[in-house]
This record gives sequence, structure tokens and C-alpha cells, in this order.
Amino acid sequence: MAVHVLGGGALGRLFAVSLRARGVPVSLIVRRPPSEPSLDITLRQSFSASETSKEQTHAVAVESAQGTTEPISTLLVSTKAFDATNAITQVLPRLSSERYLY
Repeated sequence: MAVHVLGGGALGRLFAVSLRARGVPVSLIVRRPPSEPSLDITLRQSFSASETSKEQTHAVAVESAQGTTEPISTLLVSTKAFDATNAITQVLPRLSSERYLY
């Protein structure tokens, strides 16, 4: 089951790359049409200041809200609060009848 992350800001990218790092198919939905079909995002992990950080780069699919008609069954909303209603309205026609919104 693919997860769609609505919002390409810092949190949206963090959610997308964290899920992708665990093998979950992810698509990042952004406001403007993307210039590339995927985005390479680096996930840097360190648990203390003295520890060497571990980096992993993952390719995450990117699409615009109206760019495809693929149904959305799992949507993680990571937009700013004032923009959430407008962003969800744009993808509303794509939400499947059995959907999960987070």
C-alpha cells in the first residue's frame, strides 16, 4: 500500500524519506508541478553529539496535486495549518472510498 504525503516542506520530506527508508512506497504531493519525477532526499541519523551520523539517500516520487488520477488510500497531511483545507480540497477527487487520513 502506497502512502501519499501532502506537502513538500521540511516535515513532508522527513515523513516521506523516513517511510521510504523502511521500504514503504511513498509519493510526495507538492503544490507546483515538479521539475523531476523523483527527489533524492538524504536522511541523517545521529543519536548523540559524540556519535558519527549515518546518512542514507532515498529517491522519493514527487507529483503535483492535479498531476495524476491515481487513487489515494493513505494520505499523510503535512501542510501548514492555514493551508490544510485548500490542499486537501485539491486531492479530494483522488481519495478512495476506503481511505486513511493522518
